[in-house]
Amino acid sequence: MLSNRLVVLVIGYFCGIFLSGYAYGKSKHKDITTMGSGNAGTTNTFRMFGWKAGLITLLGDVSKPIAAILITWLLFHKSCPEGVRLLELYAGLGTIIGHNYPFYMKHFKGGKGIACTGGMMIAFCPIEVPLGLGLFLIMTAVTKYVSVGSIVGLISFFVQTVAFGELGILDVTEKYRMEVYLLAAVIMLMGILRHRENIKRLINGNENKFSLKKKEGIIGAGSWGCALAGVLDTNGHQVTVWSVMEDEISMLKETHEHADKLPGVLLSEKISFTCDIKEAVSDMDLLVLAVPSVYTRSTAKQMAPYIRQNQIIVSVAKGIEEESLLTLCEIIEEEIPAADAAVLCGPSHAEEVGRRLPTALVAGARTKKTAEYIQKVFMNDVFRVYTSPDVLGMELGGALKNVIALAAGMADGLEYGDNTKAALITRGITEIARLAVAMGANTETINGLTGIGDLIVTCASRHSRNRKAGMLIGRGYTMQQAMDEVKMVVEGVYSAKAAAALGKKYGVSMPIIEQVNRVLFDDKPAKDAVRELMQRDKKTEHTTLEWEN
Repeated sequence: MLSNRLVVLVIGYFCGIFLSGYAYGKSKHKDITTMGSGNAGTTNTFRMFGWKAGLITLLGDVSKPIAAILITWLLFHKSCPEGVRLLELYAGLGTIIGHNYPFYMKHFKGGKGIACTGGMMIAFCPIEVPLGLGLFLIMTAVTKYVSVGSIVGLISFFVQTVAFGELGILDVTEKYRMEVYLLAAVIMLMGILRHRENIKRLINGNENKFSLKKKEGIIGAGSWGCALAGVLDTNGHQVTVWSVMEDEISMLKETHEHADKLPGVLLSEKISFTCDIKEAVSDMDLLVLAVPSVYTRSTAKQMAPYIRQNQIIVSVAKGIEEESLLTLCEIIEEEIPAADAAVLCGPSHAEEVGRRLPTALVAGARTKKTAEYIQKVFMNDVFRVYTSPDVLGMELGGALKNVIALAAGMADGLEYGDNTKAALITRGITEIARLAVAMGANTETINGLTGIGDLIVTCASRHSRNRKAGMLIGRGYTMQQAMDEVKMVVEGVYSAKAAAALGKKYGVSMPIIEQVNRVLFDDKPAKDAVRELMQRDKKTEHTTLEWEN
């Protein structure tokens, strides 16, 4: 009988080592063990690849112990009828061991064995399934923790095995009854052991809750991140906000107000705050990347291991990377190939969005489906969202208007008045349009909310950090002194060099942006820059219009 036990353990183990989630990931050229929780079971596959992949994995995981137990019955129901029930349980145990600890995977890390245990219950004692499944669903619904439901389900398997064994329902002979109970206990404890990280998080109070609400992660707890968290919370979504700064998260947890960057705007008690990037990114319906543009690449690298296939990531910062000349969506796509990168922008100051003042923006994406999904997630009675396929045009408009806003601020600092500012805004949008069209964007985009609309609000608003920095420079501050005074990231400073470089690359004349660069980086007085712009060679405003004679 000992040799039979070893044989069915081996049979079960080799049935168990085929992990459907791992195979599915490989079919997509992805390694599930490097994504999300790193688990190769049903739950993580669902999170990383969607419901179809999750269903395939569930069916595969449930089928493995059923196959192992069926093979065991075929081999031994005649030669060892008294011990066949015990051998079936050994086969189920072997399957779970193979599923949890496949020899070919790093650190022998497979799944957690819950679906396998369910499949074993179906094959070994179907009468256990209704109560076990019922307890799992009830405990998950009551506590909102899938891990609690799983652990209770495992305990119920052991309890039912003992109860039904004592009642004679399992048809286990007296000789092997205690061994069957021992194996059931081993299977239960193995499953609980595989949930040790979940148990730690439950004790610490940071385990992820199951919710039918849409779940969004806001990556970046600055003014814009907090304002958008408020929008999503108002729309009835479950929101988690992340920051790398522990002091910032502690403040938000205690006061639910960002006193430094968004004073007077109280955030709902339902919003969660964390410094754990995995917690903020994993298992989210949508992610909002709201860190300053200069940190987009480094933050995307931190997010990448936990991103599922086709995860929507909405970039809400504005900028162009100086070294690569890439837009922020292009950076996200480069660092996170699995992502469905999109953009949300338009004339919108966080201070006003936080106070629920009427605002209109545009959701840009590669596909209409993604843009409309973002529109649906964000839109409410004071937050109107349009859609657009011109992601490049939107990002260029959003990034370059910050550079023009620096120029408008300099004019304000020099007290040049409304005439000067109107000229800078109008000629500035012309420069942006020339470059955008040369790069393949659409003029209509630049003439809309994400072009001229965003430019007007950034050049004119008291909330604009770019205008404020420019104003200080116009009054004689150095670039660094102005940035220190503003106390927030001035995106236009970081986009200015990239904008000038793109102008040279595409052969586009951008005199305002060139003069802003000289003021910022060559210590040219703002007054001299304005004078030089006014003294340029004579031009006609509209080069495509024809004279009558």
